[in-house]
Amino acid sequence: MLLGTVDISDPFIFRKFADLYTFARLLRSVEGMDDSSSPEWAVKLKNKLLGGCDQIRERYRTEAESTPIDSKN
Repeated sequence: MLLGTVDISDPFIFRKFADLYTFARLLRSVEGMDDSSSPEWAVKLKNKLLGGCDQIRERYRTEAESTPIDSKN
């Protein structure tokens, strides 16, 4: 399958895919990690990786998430 000019004319599509891929890899790397049995450096690394996930989340938060739902919308 070849990419058309419409596909490559929007570089944000590639950025979103890269962010999604990175997000999934970060979450997978800390999945199942037990803080109580892990050394201090591993817990710090986990927190740093989760901070990276939070940064990616913030990029894609919309104003709609912060707008309360009522009968007018």
